[in-house]
Amino acid sequence: MVTVKFVERCIVAAALLCGTLLTIAPQTAEAQYFGRNRVQYEDFDFKVLKTEHFDIHYYPGVDAEMAALMAER
Repeated sequence: MVTVKFVERCIVAAALLCGTLLTIAPQTAEAQYFGRNRVQYEDFDFKVLKTEHFDIHYYPGVDAEMAALMAER
């Protein structure tokens, strides 16, 4: 006849085994989601203003000369 202590030990052992298996079971890779929704860049029409020490990339309509003066200062 099976004793109560034996049944309790089996239940504890089964719980520990399940806990161990859940801990070491492979997880789903979160890294696989990376890169699915990539940004689709368009061709941007920017200009380049070259100074003595800097190349300033800017869009038309921006006061790049003032930025160049501040950068060189």
